[in-house]
Parts: sequence; C-alpha cells; structure tokens
Amino acid sequence: MVEGLYLTLHHFTKDGIKSMKKISLAEIIDKNVHKHIIAREPERQKKKKDNGSFGEIVWNGRPAHHSHNIKLGHVTEGMFNDYVRYGDNCFQLVEEDKIDIDGASTQMDVLFINKDKKIVYYFESKNNINLDTEKGPATVEKIIKVESALKKMYPSHQVVVRVLTARYPTVDDIPIKLFKNSLTRDNIIGYNEFFKLVGVDCVSFNEWERLWYKQGTHILNETEKISKVAA
Repeated sequence: MVEGLYLTLHHFTKDGIKSMKKISLAEIIDKNVHKHIIAREPERQKKKKDNGSFGEIVWNGRPAHHSHNIKLGHVTEGMFNDYVRYGDNCFQLVEEDKIDIDGASTQMDVLFINKDKKIVYYFESKNNINLDTEKGPATVEKIIKVESALKKMYPSHQVVVRVLTARYPTVDDIPIKLFKNSLTRDNIIGYNEFFKLVGVDCVSFNEWERLWYKQGTHILNETEKISKVAA
C-alpha cells in the first residue's frame, strides 16, 4: 500500500449532514484489482511489448496472462468510476453502463453529470492507446456517436467526450508517434487531468508507476497461487 496518496470521501445523510472519511488511492485500486482479476483463473500468454500500453507499467516485462490485459481494462474503468464516486466533486455518476445509440445498446465506461453547471462528461477508458488503423477510427467514431446521443438525451447540457488513458499523466506526456489513426491531442486526456477534474490529488508518474508495479506483482503472485490450487 502506497502511503501519502489519499482522497476524502464525502457523504451526505438523509438529513443533509456531511460526513468525511479518508481513503487511499491504492485502496481503490486494490478493490478493483480484486473485483476484476484476483480469484479468476486466466490463461497464460507470452508477454508482448506494446508502446503506449498501460500493461507496460503493470507487468514491466514479466510474464502475464492472456485475460489479464482485458481484465486490467475493467480494473481501470472501475477505478476511474470510483474516483468520480468518492472524489471531492459535485458530480452525479450515471450508474447505467449502456445507452442506446442508433438502436444499439452501447457500453459506457465513465459517464457523469455536473447538474449545477449542466455539463455531461463521458470518458472512453483505453489502457492501450497505440491504436491501429481499425481501432483508432472506431474508437473516435464511438465517442462522436456517444456525444451526439448524449446531446439528444441532455439537450440543455454541454457535452464533453474524450478518450482517457491510465498510461500517461497528461496529454503532453503522450509520445507524438501515438497521435495517429484519428487519435489527436484534442480527443484524449491523461489520468492526472482526469484527477483534477474529479477532485483527486494528482500523482507523479514515478509514484504511479511504482504503485502499479506493486499491483502487478500482487496479481501475478495471486494468480500463481490460484493455478497451484487448481492443479
């Protein structure tokens, strides 16, 4: 558990009384790692180097499992939603994980509303932003369609949509070579930019990397235990 990285939980009772409790960023990450990865038996795969991938930080060249990179996406998505839920902000998290777009039920990653300022935010969580010629345009097309659908759902609100990466602190930290296949500086933000928005203390990249390397070690150790028990 990394010390010193905390946020304050704000809770209002039915009587309007506000209570506060401190929770560490690592605790939220632990929660989502256990929910989406630990105690699930994955299949092994050979570690593959992939610039622009959040897995580079978590696994750091160590052997991973085939399902882990997919489940790691669920972990970061859950983590970002929890930061909205527990951060020092006035946002209302939209709990529904799907909305209708052109007659199709479409998965939502991180969707919340500022009712006072009438702003709707949607973030498409992407752990790997080294997008190819198919995934890049498809991702951007999705957020454009989401933006259009949300404008119809909330006609009196401003709508903000972006890709959100857990790999880089800010858009300025993203290598130029990754801005390709429809991904631009205008349609993506880094984790610290998201933290500022939702009222969570920013984290240096070195601290972030150290925190997630420890989580990677924990995940791999737990998976090894599960495999031995299953055998």
